[in-house]
Amino acid sequence: MPDFFAKRFEDRILYRENDGDAFERFVDEFLRIQAPETAFVPGLAKGPDGAIDLTDKNERTTQIVECKFIGSKTDGTAAKRWAEVKSNLDKNLPPLAAGAGEKRGRYRPWLKSHGDLKTYTFVTSAIAASVDERNILHKSIRAFFVELSAKHDELGHLRDIEVDLRYWDDLVGHSAHFAPLFFRWFGGLPPGYGEITLSFGSETGFKRFLQNNRLPYFGRDAFLAETGGNGDATSKPR
Repeated sequence: MPDFFAKRFEDRILYRENDGDAFERFVDEFLRIQAPETAFVPGLAKGPDGAIDLTDKNERTTQIVECKFIGSKTDGTAAKRWAEVKSNLDKNLPPLAAGAGEKRGRYRPWLKSHGDLKTYTFVTSAIAASVDERNILHKSIRAFFVELSAKHDELGHLRDIEVDLRYWDDLVGHSAHFAPLFFRWFGGLPPGYGEITLSFGSETGFKRFLQNNRLPYFGRDAFLAETGGNGDATSKPR
C-alpha cells in the first residue's frame, strides 16, 4: 500500500477544480464515509458563504464545517486562516443577530432562531507542527465562540459549541481504513488494476444487455416476425 502519509493534498491526481474547491469536496466525501448517518450539504453558491462550506441536512442545522486549503509551499498556516474566518464571523454575526440582515443572509444558520448548532468543524490541509500548535488553535477557536456568545441572545448557544479541529494529519491518518477514497484521489493502485467503470463497451457491445435501461422489449409481434408464424388462429383480431 502506498505511503499516503508522505503526500499532501496538492499531490492528488484528481484535478477537476481549484485547490480550495477540491479540498472541500474531499472533506465532504471523507465525512460521508466517517459519519454515514449525517447527510452533509455542500455550499455550491459562489461568493461569500457565511463561513460555511458544509452543513448537515437537518431542518435546523446542528453542524457547520469550514474547509481551508493551505499549500505546502506557501507561508499560510491554520491559525492565519482561522483568523480570517474569525474576522468575518465577528463582523457579521453580531449585526445579524441584532436585526441587520442585509447581505448577511448566508450567516443565518449560526443564529439560535435558525439552527440548533452543536458542532463546529474546522478542517485544514496544513500539517500540525506540534501538539502545542493544535492545542493553542483549538483553545483560540473555543474562546472566540465563548466571547461571541455574550454579544447577543441569538448567539448564546455558541458558548457550548463543540470545536472539532482537524489537520491533514487527522485525515491521512484514516487512509488505511478509507483506502478507496485515498486511492481514487491520490492514485497508487498496483499495475494492472484500475477503477471499475459503469460502461460495458460500445452501444452495440455484447454486454449491453446487462444494463436494464437498454434491454429491448421483445413482444408478440417481434416473435412472430422473427419466427415467421401467423399467430394463434383462435386469437381475436386487433
